[in-house]
Amino acid sequence: MARRPRTQFPDARFHIFNRGVNRCLIYHDDQDRRVFLKILHSALMEFGLTLYAYCLMSNHYHLFMRISSANLNKSMQKMQSRYATYFNSRHDRVGYLFQGRYKSRLVENDSYSLAVVRYIHQNPSEIDKTKPPETYPWSSYPDYVQETQPQLKLLNTDWILSQFHEDSKKARLLFKKFHNARVPEGSEASDPYDPN
Repeated sequence: MARRPRTQFPDARFHIFNRGVNRCLIYHDDQDRRVFLKILHSALMEFGLTLYAYCLMSNHYHLFMRISSANLNKSMQKMQSRYATYFNSRHDRVGYLFQGRYKSRLVENDSYSLAVVRYIHQNPSEIDKTKPPETYPWSSYPDYVQETQPQLKLLNTDWILSQFHEDSKKARLLFKKFHNARVPEGSEASDPYDPN
């Protein structure tokens, strides 16, 4: 049976995620993560995508982005294929790296956008609750709460932060408070997808 085509239209926003086949590691070390981000950056440039949030875990990744045209399939296929080729070559392996094609959820309103960003940034805390999320270097969370240059030049934090306050310093503080708020299990603000 053929797969249904994904819903795509200009300026649509998506929560995108995937994990390693059989839950295998897709990043062995920081070099792998840097290469993934470099390939992601190239895809953002080539396909005119806007990245709002990301998190790279050991066996999966999360992205929240807006597409400029109906080009999500092409951009993600190219990105995952390029990374899998690099990873297999570097780690002397063959076969599929990712568990099928990427998953995507259309994010249709601003409140759910905030919930998605919070969910993405809370991933490292699910592994180690003792470390503050701003110490995890492979997510966009530090870019939201610290006044530093983003790790990815094409990361757009302005749109999300503007939903908290027009003053960037106040917006960062309110964003951090929002991030740390307890989310009721099963609410629209929680995301039932568990890639682990």
